[in-house]
Amino acid sequence: TVLFVGRLLPHKGLEDLIDAASPALPVRILGSALDKAYHQRLISMARDKPVRFELGLPDEALVEASRSSAVTVLPSVELTRDGQKVDKSELLGQTLLESMACGTPVVCTRVGGMPEVVEGSGASTVVPPSDPAALGRALLTWLDAPEAIRSQAGMAGRSHVLARFQWEQVVRRCLEAYAA
Repeated sequence: TVLFVGRLLPHKGLEDLIDAASPALPVRILGSALDKAYHQRLISMARDKPVRFELGLPDEALVEASRSSAVTVLPSVELTRDGQKVDKSELLGQTLLESMACGTPVVCTRVGGMPEVVEGSGASTVVPPSDPAALGRALLTWLDAPEAIRSQAGMAGRSHVLARFQWEQVVRRCLEAYAA
């Protein structure tokens, strides 16, 4: 399955993800619904689609979901469907790092700092924001890939995270930036 983990908010691009969902592209959405009306809108959009919502899971369940999914997605947008501009969208994309650390490939949109975090990892695809067709194609590519390819990519992603995003490396780069 395709996995989304995060807060259910308009800037997360969940409408695009639901639009991309199909029988060949089942989606599992895990997180918290801070805006109940928006959550209900998503449920309505997902009717008759292979989309499951699971809210309030403990951290251990989120880790297991990352390990067992074929691909994790963060389809964030810069402009919501109702026309609201998102000023600060996805500065990092923590769930992408968490999934790659679990050995799972990721797909994200070219928004905020996400491309910088995942590109060069060997375990990612970056697509334009607000493009459900491109999102669906990228996700299907990972779902249709042989398990050996996904596993190899997942290991590359894990190595990428371990080499660049453990606290020692992050602190060192911050100190270097401050010194410059």
